[in-house]
Amino acid sequence: MLLSLNINNILIIDKISAEFSDKFNVITGETGSGKSVILESLLLALGERNLNLAPQNSQKGLITISFDVSKNKKVKELLVENDIEFDQEILVKRTISENRSVSYIN
Repeated sequence: MLLSLNINNILIIDKISAEFSDKFNVITGETGSGKSVILESLLLALGERNLNLAPQNSQKGLITISFDVSKNKKVKELLVENDIEFDQEILVKRTISENRSVSYIN
């Protein structure tokens, strides 16, 4: 389950943090307020190829998401198979610059 999303320096978003519940979650806002950037940032953090979300300045962009994996047997098996240490949560981080991006887990 997605627990949180943090976005720094991605297109029109300077900094945003959101926490999610296991209930119904909604992202709302006016046209041009960044809803699509939020969703595309989530996809990028999950491994999607560059969606042209590079920062518009010389700084690096950063997307961080956390998941509760305590009830997901398949994900826990994948983490163990790939020697990735975890507790009940995993943290996925992706840094983005003009020419490249790097992903980290935990």
